[in-house]
Amino acid sequence: MPLEDNDEKDCINGKDNKESSRHRPDDLKGDENANEPPSSSTGQLKRKRVESERLPVEGDSPTSFVERDRLLDMSAAFGNMALVHEISLNADFEFSTIPSDPVEKVVKECVHRAFWDKLRDDINNHDPPDYSHVFGVLPDIKKMILEIIPADRIRLLSEVESHLDETLLKQQLERGCIDVARLSAYLVDLLSRLCAPCREEQLNKIRNAKDLIETLRSTCELLEVMKVDMANFYLKQNRPVIEAYSAEYELEQFMKVMDADPDLRIAITDWLMRHIDTDQETANGSAPPSAKKRFEDLSNSEVSAIISRAYLELLDWSVFHSYPATLMIDRFRLEELGEKLLQVIICTSCVLITCNLAGKEVSERRAFKTNLKNQLLIITNSIERRYGKFFFFLIFIFISLLSLFVCLFICFRWE
Repeated sequence: MPLEDNDEKDCINGKDNKESSRHRPDDLKGDENANEPPSSSTGQLKRKRVESERLPVEGDSPTSFVERDRLLDMSAAFGNMALVHEISLNADFEFSTIPSDPVEKVVKECVHRAFWDKLRDDINNHDPPDYSHVFGVLPDIKKMILEIIPADRIRLLSEVESHLDETLLKQQLERGCIDVARLSAYLVDLLSRLCAPCREEQLNKIRNAKDLIETLRSTCELLEVMKVDMANFYLKQNRPVIEAYSAEYELEQFMKVMDADPDLRIAITDWLMRHIDTDQETANGSAPPSAKKRFEDLSNSEVSAIISRAYLELLDWSVFHSYPATLMIDRFRLEELGEKLLQVIICTSCVLITCNLAGKEVSERRAFKTNLKNQLLIITNSIERRYGKFFFFLIFIFISLLSLFVCLFICFRWE
């Protein structure tokens, strides 16, 4: 069927548009797509594509974002794994109410002090006193007491539920007939039956409290200590079981962390591959990549050698490499072990060089090497890598003076 003039012009214009769109810059294409009606399906697809291109890109692939729930699960799994690992390795591990971080300790004290001062002001600035905010602490105290009481002591649990019934206390508070003295006396009596004899001093502090705020504050502090005492008791009772199953539990928790963040495998793989490549280059010289063995083809002795070198690298770890996640919990222990290794290397090198340079008469003196070693261990006990040159200068001066003193002593004895 022959085309009409208008149809032929449209076809020619369409071809021109296609040819021009091929050579058109990307920003002009985006403007052309923006003029299309948004209701069309093509417009929706193009908008989605443009929005996806706004995602942050790292390297050749978009950055992977971890969901909040997965991040919380990973944090909980890592915390449990670290706790079990510390219990199984440290025989003296115990829970404590005092934060290890001094900043956290100061912040905690300031926040608690401000909280109790605010409650005291609510009582002192009202006539009659306003106990509405103060008795908001009682449900927390009741919860802490119920956590301490064993589940088999049903009668004591029922007693606490009846004396610290929230509904009853709220009704008494609304009617203004609450007996503060009776409530304080019951808390003191209950804590005296629950706490250990070593906490008698804190219990006397509650008995001698001058007001309700001081009573509640001392009660909360004592309950926190009692919870820690109970946790340490259960830890001591179950330590053999924890040590027996710690490896299996840590593996399970670590796999959860790996599933939540697969990127952790990258640092582990790079760490091992560095020593696999080193082993093959040592064995084959400068062999081409096609001549290298696969990991599955390595023998047991080769695998043991690779793992040994990989663990030795941890003692002198470079800051330019990412630390493997499998040993992240023990990183501080390994760094301390690396510092001790550096100390041993420095001390042995100094003793050897001193004995060679000082001469036979000095090096063969009784206890010379032992005294020199002990003094060097004291000097290098707190050595830091950034002050290495300064420490070496001090060691040089010390060894020179010690050797000179021994030489003068020998010469004096000969005369």
